[in-house]
Amino acid sequence: MEPAPRPGEPEKLLLPAGAVQYLLAVALRTELGGAWWDGFRTAHGAPSWLTPGRFRVATDDARLLPLGEDA
Repeated sequence: MEPAPRPGEPEKLLLPAGAVQYLLAVALRTELGGAWWDGFRTAHGAPSWLTPGRFRVATDDARLLPLGEDA
C-alpha cells in the first residue's frame, strides 16, 4: 500500500539538468557506482575518448515521479 501524500507535498520533483549531472558524477565516484559503470562499459563498450577529463554529461531536466505514473 502506497503512503498517502502529505498536505503541501509535491506530486513530482523536477531535477534541473545541472543537478542530474552532479548526482551522476558523484554516484560514479562511489565504489558501487564505479562497479556499475565498469559493468556497463564491459557490456556495451566505450568510445576511445571516454577518459577522465575528456567528456561531459549532457542531459535534460529529470522528473522524479511516484511509481506507476507517467511523466
